[in-house]
Amino acid sequence: MTRTLAKALFILFVVIPSFLGLSYALGVSFGLIGLGNGAPSFTLSHWEVMFSEGRLMKSIGYTILLAASAIAGAALIALGLLSPLLKRMPGNTLPWFYFVPLGIPPIVAAFFTFSALANTGLLSRIAVKLGMIPDASSFPILINDELGIGVWLTHVMLAFPFFLILFLSSAKTQEVHRLRETASSLGASSAYILRKVIRPIVIRKNAPLLIIWFIFVLGTYEIPLLLGGQKIRPVALVIIDKMRGYSLATIPEGYAMSAFYAVFIMALSFLLVKLISRRYDA
Repeated sequence: MTRTLAKALFILFVVIPSFLGLSYALGVSFGLIGLGNGAPSFTLSHWEVMFSEGRLMKSIGYTILLAASAIAGAALIALGLLSPLLKRMPGNTLPWFYFVPLGIPPIVAAFFTFSALANTGLLSRIAVKLGMIPDASSFPILINDELGIGVWLTHVMLAFPFFLILFLSSAKTQEVHRLRETASSLGASSAYILRKVIRPIVIRKNAPLLIIWFIFVLGTYEIPLLLGGQKIRPVALVIIDKMRGYSLATIPEGYAMSAFYAVFIMALSFLLVKLISRRYDA
């Protein structure tokens, strides 16, 4: 009964709204709904313009690279701190302050990064005071840059505490300390234990959550809106630019982008889940 109710609620609040939203976006993009199209009539012109511009595919590639590298960076930092923290935490309950960073909203984290890394920010002022640079304008450009360094650092800062808690909880549940002691008694080094014992266990158990966070990063727009550059932008910002532009003619193209990206994300999520299941269930 409980399982049936959960499925019904999932269909009611997730599947149906997603289907209706995707259907509406497809209707506008194909000219079947008059928003920005004038008289409703079927057309593929908006999709042709979308692909001929080439902006969407570049943005998708940039967004995937940004999200994947941020998740990898946060996971590596969490793994690096996992072993020393396990030695200092004999109990099974994590300290309360480990959970405090999880309450930081993305927009707050973005403002913090801006205040710290901008040319007139905290780090540049400290560098000037220490005589490391002659003036604030000489500070490296880390905000609104083409590479998105500020965006990447903010995503890592947000994901790292979450991954650390996941890995610590998994390590304690799987009694990794016993496996570590056994491997150490057999002469294994700390680096070998981390690479061959700890990492496979925690990554295997939390692989679905890593994928979920990766998908979440693919759709965020607050952080790149404040910290990102203008030359290459994440997909969410490109879509928003099209749908909120000064010309009504770009609205259907924005809906075409959103529909294509939604289908792309669903297909990518399905593929990643299948690959993870095949690797770890074999």
